[in-house]
Amino acid sequence: MRSLLRRAALLSVCAFAFAVPAAADPVALPDADDVVGVGGGQAQPLFDALALAYNGGAPAALLANWDAAGPSPIVPRDGADPIDRPGGTAAGVAELNRAGSTVDFVRRVDSLSVADPGFGVLHLPFASDWVGYVTAPTTNSPGLLLAADLKRVFECTATTWHQLRAGQSGQTIEPVLPRADTGTRRAFLAQINVTTPGACVTEVAENDPAPFAGAPNRIGPFAQSAYKLLPPAKPVRLWDLVRAPLRVYVVVRDTNGGPRGNGGVPAALQPLFGTGIPGPDGTDVGWVCGPQARPAITARGLNQLPVGQCGKAV
Repeated sequence: MRSLLRRAALLSVCAFAFAVPAAADPVALPDADDVVGVGGGQAQPLFDALALAYNGGAPAALLANWDAAGPSPIVPRDGADPIDRPGGTAAGVAELNRAGSTVDFVRRVDSLSVADPGFGVLHLPFASDWVGYVTAPTTNSPGLLLAADLKRVFECTATTWHQLRAGQSGQTIEPVLPRADTGTRRAFLAQINVTTPGACVTEVAENDPAPFAGAPNRIGPFAQSAYKLLPPAKPVRLWDLVRAPLRVYVVVRDTNGGPRGNGGVPAALQPLFGTGIPGPDGTDVGWVCGPQARPAITARGLNQLPVGQCGKAV
């Protein structure tokens, strides 16, 4: 049974949710009946906000969200064995599928093409985002670039700006990408039809404006939701002619193991995430697709998916 001290700690955090930054790691060790998640860092702030909103209603099973980075190992819930902290989506899905795992879901941001095999899991989308590209506010980039231009830049077949537009700067282009396991990178490269980036591309942190500071030749993908949350004096400029769609997913075990469309969401998770088969009138979708979750989603610069799409397993 959840202790009174633990409940008091939860309510205290919820009361000050809008006054202080939220920590992703649970404020107290989750109970055996809580809903415990891990996964990628991009969706982490959103799930922090969702946990605060959901837990503020004092449900029987709380939503617990473990950070992608921090001390390792972690104990996911009371009575569980320690595990290596999953530092991203791939590590989270591997833990979800591990025999004896006590993790319930994985947070994921991705384009999630139909070729994704699923690995015995269901992906439940509930919010949308998109990726454009950013430069420094003062840049040598010749205005809006087409997908074909960006393909040349990130395959390194165009290495100076004047190779893209006659009469432009002869400075060397500095294309950057986040890690290979990030949804931002996968969605962006798919949108510009790049399979293998060229050798001129270097790696930076996902959705971090710092590498672009004072770098007029640097260019790289950036999620619009992350851009919206930057200070009013934007440290980067977002160009949106090329928009790579992103979805925010909850990844859960498929208890049916069959083709998509036959449910399979574990019963204990359905109050939060739905059955995986949303009704046309918005039934069977779970809390994350309802009006109570919408403020937390829009506050992060995202859009809640419409009825019929939100919570539909893919």
